[in-house]
Amino acid sequence: MAVCPSCGEDNPERARFCLACGTALALEAAPRIERKYATALFADIVGSTALAEREDPEVVRSVVGRAFDRLAVEIERYGGLLEKFVGDAVLAVFGVPRSHEDDPERAVRAALDLQDVLAEANREAGGAIEKYIGTLGLTVTALTVTFDGATGIAKVYGVAKDQETKEKVILAAGNVFSVAGVEDNMSVDLSQPPAKFYTVVKGDTLSKIAKEFYGNASEYPRIFEANKPMLTHPDKIYPGQNLRIPPKA
Repeated sequence: MAVCPSCGEDNPERARFCLACGTALALEAAPRIERKYATALFADIVGSTALAEREDPEVVRSVVGRAFDRLAVEIERYGGLLEKFVGDAVLAVFGVPRSHEDDPERAVRAALDLQDVLAEANREAGGAIEKYIGTLGLTVTALTVTFDGATGIAKVYGVAKDQETKEKVILAAGNVFSVAGVEDNMSVDLSQPPAKFYTVVKGDTLSKIAKEFYGNASEYPRIFEANKPMLTHPDKIYPGQNLRIPPKA
């Protein structure tokens, strides 16, 4: 029933004017339905699963979070709406709430820029590893380090002055956070017998490692000296750290 706002008379639903006093009756507006076309962009960070398997959960959240922050800037720059983050992926929508004639193109351009952003992050990581190696005073001509965040592999290029320097560079790069492995593409000016590499496990000491490789625990200073300047004290080793074990004299 439609109630007259003037006299209070009940009128049938079809009435447009009050049957008692003739006052116009307000008709309930039909709901307005609007159809919009939108473009969805889904981006997944490749390699995050492998990262989660080798790093602490808090570290993984920090790395993925920084990546999301940079991706969000690019999405918003093209007028996209960040819909949600799902694990290591992001879902964005173009055309909602504000639509543009070129929303599909905006989504494609944003996707291409997202790849560039992550590629730039890899370049920055490689540069940071180069800088760290430089602080150790290791002499390498034309040192170049590239990093792939998806695989965690660092590739090292250059000419080391000798085998010892080359091996220390590999160790330094391999012990950097989030580096899962090092691909050695270096050469040396002075060839020497290669050393062995050892990954520290819980309960290890340099004395214990020296006993294993040399048969004499008191030989630990040789391992310590072989890993300077990465090692600053014989007791400061940690599980997961890679060490250089020079050949037995």
